[in-house]
Amino acid sequence: MKTINKTFTVLFLALTSLITLSGFMPKINGNNQKVVQQNLQLNNPPILITPENIDNLKKHHNAVNELLKSLDKNMDYMSSPMKVMALEPYYNSKGTNENATAKRFQDDARMAYKFALGYAVSHNASYARKAQGIIDAWSKTLKRVTTDQSEDEINFNVPYMVIGASLVKDEGNWDTRSFNRFLKDIALPASSQANTNNHGLWGIFMESTIYAWLGDEQGMKRIRNRWMDHLQHSIDDHGVMPNEIQRSATSNWHGGPDKGIKGLAYTHYALLPATLAAVIFKQSGMPVWNTPSGQRLGKAFAQAAAWTRNPETFPYYKSNHGKLIGVNNDSYFVILNKIYPNADADWLMENTKLGMDGFQLQNFY
Repeated sequence: MKTINKTFTVLFLALTSLITLSGFMPKINGNNQKVVQQNLQLNNPPILITPENIDNLKKHHNAVNELLKSLDKNMDYMSSPMKVMALEPYYNSKGTNENATAKRFQDDARMAYKFALGYAVSHNASYARKAQGIIDAWSKTLKRVTTDQSEDEINFNVPYMVIGASLVKDEGNWDTRSFNRFLKDIALPASSQANTNNHGLWGIFMESTIYAWLGDEQGMKRIRNRWMDHLQHSIDDHGVMPNEIQRSATSNWHGGPDKGIKGLAYTHYALLPATLAAVIFKQSGMPVWNTPSGQRLGKAFAQAAAWTRNPETFPYYKSNHGKLIGVNNDSYFVILNKIYPNADADWLMENTKLGMDGFQLQNFY
């Protein structure tokens, strides 16, 4: 009798384990289910780009054809990683320092992203291998980031690599350990999330993509809280970003004869990563759209849309003789307008070409 009971017990435990693994075990309670869902979302990207986004991209036949044609012409593309990144400042007292070395990381990160997109729409494994190769080259080569401008480039461009990696991670037997080390040892220590201006928001966005890739729930919670705090302080009650609207086109960041000439451009440049990070939070089961900070984001979007449609109302329009830079760098409007519907944004999307769309957002929504 004891043998029969023991056999029955073993069979029962085995069956229970099988049922649990198969997903047929009944929910214990809502809170536990929510935690399970969060962990699954964090450990199973999409990161920013969902299957639905890819389906929408495929509907833009001309855009897809242009993308694939461009990739086919660049199948011999060679990445240019450096062991030490020591870039000089982008801005100087007269304007900008144009340096080919400074563009190496940006160009490679964006090319990896494009190859990954090409793979996502075509399932051409050669595109995936090119993306993986570019990411690996930098992951295995770059050892030190030694200047502020170099850290900026990390924050601005690593998201392209992470999002691209999420699209090609399952192709072949790609070993991502070196990329994981790169993210932990190079990218995260260079994060600018503590900054109070647009750089801080780029750091927040970068970290959100990294934590999604690594499945780091605690890291995601921390950077979500930082997003909340940043927007509470960087956006005023009227939806204005004081740290951005005064931006000039020189290293005299908030002054000089062209004070404010890039103010609208930098407002866009701050709201873009703020928006994309919010998308990552939502995908990770930690939405922010309806929080107090999310409502500030909505106000900033409405103000940016009003200025973009009517730039003559921007505070520094007259002082710059009606010549503002980057007025239409507003590709993120396609996301925010679905969350916070806005008549000015509607008009702009119907009547103008949205700019600064390195992530090709307009084709995803």
